[in-house]
Amino acid sequence: MFKKIAIITAVVVLLAYAAAEVWANNTSESALTRKLEQDHPEATDVSARVSIPLLVSLVGDGRIGRVGVTASHVRVAILPPLATLPAGGELFADRVNAELTGVHLDKQDLLENKQIRVLSIEHLEITTDISAAEATKAIGFEGLQFEFLENVAIGVAG
Repeated sequence: MFKKIAIITAVVVLLAYAAAEVWANNTSESALTRKLEQDHPEATDVSARVSIPLLVSLVGDGRIGRVGVTASHVRVAILPPLATLPAGGELFADRVNAELTGVHLDKQDLLENKQIRVLSIEHLEITTDISAAEATKAIGFEGLQFEFLENVAIGVAG
């Protein structure tokens, strides 16, 4: 009898944890998506991904394994006025994808103040697609032709 109660209790605890994990994951992805849409109202198709397990990671070392965001039609720069583009303008990326790994959060701030404060990010990779028309607008010369090579990576250090 005791063994049956222990097994049933373990199953109930595991199901409750799984439900809490799914809720926490969906809530964090939705909150991140809303924040991105608020900060970039011009963007479309905004989505966020947060890795599981989330709760154990946050309670443990305050680290989220992987966070990803994707959006289309994102303003990536405000262009200064140029002789060929007197009014200046904005530069839009057709698509932006960011993948963050090892995101360390301030656990105390999260638990006590319900504030998310990022302490560090172990790795960040951003990819973006910018059309030839947008690149031409940034340079400011009409009729300029661009040839884009596939799978070219540009590294930025610092």
